[in-house]
Amino acid sequence: MRLHGNLIKRLSLAMICLGCVSGARLRADMVTYSTPIPATDAAGHSSLPTSTSFTLPEFNPVFGTLESIAIKFALTYQGEVDIVNISGSPQTATAASSSVPIVITAPSPGVPTLSASYSVTNVPLTASPPLNEFPGGVSNTTIPFNPTPAQFALYEGVGNSSYQLTYSPGTYSGSTTAPGGTVFFGGDANSSGDASVVYTYQTPEPASAMLLATGFVAIGGLRLRRGRRSAVRQHDAIA
Repeated sequence: MRLHGNLIKRLSLAMICLGCVSGARLRADMVTYSTPIPATDAAGHSSLPTSTSFTLPEFNPVFGTLESIAIKFALTYQGEVDIVNISGSPQTATAASSSVPIVITAPSPGVPTLSASYSVTNVPLTASPPLNEFPGGVSNTTIPFNPTPAQFALYEGVGNSSYQLTYSPGTYSGSTTAPGGTVFFGGDANSSGDASVVYTYQTPEPASAMLLATGFVAIGGLRLRRGRRSAVRQHDAIA
């Protein structure tokens, strides 16, 4: 019986060792989530900053050990020059420009700022209505963002991580032949898009996990059997 127990113990230890060695070969898996970024229009001549928010699911640690995070913000955006003419008569703007920063805030810092800019020269201005809008071309940009391992904890959990897109106060300038104090320059920006996150994580190979589990269960059973035998011997000795 003792020889049988030693054999089981050796086989169990071998399974554990094999499981540990093969466990060094981890399997990489990925999970991807995406969400739309709400369309937002910020009128720079009247109301900045303007913000919108959105969320992405966090990484659930039960999946495995997080290895990398790759976030992408795909934006379609447009800049605009806004000129207010209250002179009472048609005028001509000889130069005008606006630049409105689009800032994305993530749970951890590091996302770059995008600027929606547009310029116009020698454009006619009407006095009624006083607001003259000059939209620029539509642009598409993908902003990549890869949080560092030190920041992974901010993206782990069973809920959602929050993000914010903000149009910050921009720069506006221009000149015209109109009387001073009758033409004012501003800017506008709008955007929409999608956000996505790819979590890459590692899990042990199924065969490795099975070897480890089987080895530990076998050793546990062997120790339990020995414990029962010891208890029986103590009982017989007392009797």
